[in-house]
Amino acid sequence: DLNYRYRGLDIFSNLYGGLSQGYQDQHNDNRLYGKTLMSIDENLIIKNKSYYTSGSLGFNYVFNDKHSVGATYEVNINPYSRGGWNSLMDVWKNGSKTESYTNDMYCRFKSRPTQDITAYYAGQIGKVSIEWNGEIYLRKTGQTQYSEETGIEGGDSRTIESDFTADSWMHASKLVLSFPVWKGTLKVGMRLPKVAVPILYYR
Repeated sequence: DLNYRYRGLDIFSNLYGGLSQGYQDQHNDNRLYGKTLMSIDENLIIKNKSYYTSGSLGFNYVFNDKHSVGATYEVNINPYSRGGWNSLMDVWKNGSKTESYTNDMYCRFKSRPTQDITAYYAGQIGKVSIEWNGEIYLRKTGQTQYSEETGIEGGDSRTIESDFTADSWMHASKLVLSFPVWKGTLKVGMRLPKVAVPILYYR
């Protein structure tokens, strides 16, 4: 964390990073009872690893007792994120193995940032008080996935590839004006929000 102050100026920032890593060895045993007793045995190994970082930079500035402004920029990004699994599945019917599969899945998350920018102004001109704040939010996500299933005994083989990208953004602004009216205060304001979410998916 970093913070600097000088008279009416306040500058602040922070930077954070981390590593997440996982390993899971799992066994699933499923049984279906009916005219045929079906058992599905699966041995599954799941692995994942990702690095993540986030940071912010902002300032506040007080001109005098009637005017102040400020803004903050924040960003989050995963520069590296991978995961997947390896599995072996056997299908049994009435005690006899009828099918056997191996499945390998690999997933790579795209390194795309999420950004957030906020700003404000608070002031007074004459007898009119002014409050304004705005925000721009940009979020980018996506992943590429590859899965290969191979039939060892009595099963079919297939390969599935998919690519996913999603971008969303939002900007909003609010303005409020306050006027003294007789023994009270009259507030007049407006708000302008807008959101868009384009998505591209390929399989």
